[in-house]
Amino acid sequence: MNTSKLIKKYFPYLFENNITLITLKKWTLTNIIGSNSKEYLQNQITIDVNKLDSNHAICAHCNINGKVWSNLRIFKFCENNYMYLQRKSTSNLQIQELKKYSIFSKIKIFNNINMLCLGIIGKEAQTELSKYFQNFPKKNSSVYRQDNIILLKFDFPCERFLLISEKNNIILKKILQLTKKTNNDLWLTLDIASNIPIIEKETSGKFLPQSLNLEKLKGLDFKKGCYYGQEMISKAHYKNLNKYNLSWITTKSDTIIKVGEIIESKTKDKQWKNIGYVLATSQINTKTKWIQAVIKKNISNNDKIRIKNATNKKIWIKS
Repeated sequence: MNTSKLIKKYFPYLFENNITLITLKKWTLTNIIGSNSKEYLQNQITIDVNKLDSNHAICAHCNINGKVWSNLRIFKFCENNYMYLQRKSTSNLQIQELKKYSIFSKIKIFNNINMLCLGIIGKEAQTELSKYFQNFPKKNSSVYRQDNIILLKFDFPCERFLLISEKNNIILKKILQLTKKTNNDLWLTLDIASNIPIIEKETSGKFLPQSLNLEKLKGLDFKKGCYYGQEMISKAHYKNLNKYNLSWITTKSDTIIKVGEIIESKTKDKQWKNIGYVLATSQINTKTKWIQAVIKKNISNNDKIRIKNATNKKIWIKS
């Protein structure tokens, strides 16, 4: 079953005449502002900041060894002002690392606690939102700003919007009244289905961006020049050194599965070996869990796989 059909199977209300609102409580919005903001970001993250224009993009901020501190959903708010979202658990460490070399740059980096991040999904979402916005994000222009409200558009695995606004904004208050359903874990679930990596504190600094699907998501630019970790990332790319893939796993287990837990495979001599790690989990219904994991490339559903120390049933690799 393909991804779209799976989403319709488990979340049919997303395709009905209603709207689902998702408060992104486990994400943090960060600002980097100042006359050197573009140049500074260009030397730190894995994409070419000059190409952001009116689109949002996923990228990584890495350490000197090319391992990902955090992956960021970044966009340009206005001249000399950039914003990005990341998981809240990684935010303090990531900002601390980003600030290390900023002493001689005219920039300011801070978590924007005055803004609310709200996911909006549903068949009526675009129709309702168009009542409040003069224009609308398009395929080649996925970021729209109206005064101090920002709207980001996503097309996969279903159409969805991310609204960023000051908490006391009048339009935001009107949109909050539209909801018929609320599901605070749904954004994470749709990111898992989209193979967008979820990096938490427990998995920060452990994986190359290629292991996290960022190359396929166009979150890596090998022509932009130097940035932190670039040498090791390029070496892994050109010498094919990456041995891991981002994978979507499903299981019927009722066991609590935590971020960072080890995934094992049974060898021919009936020993269990470490083949990967859990990045995120989402409880789909009372029986089904979706797990995002980093596992070795040579593992398939023909292998016997388990999560170490978990009393789970068989697990399946979706992708």
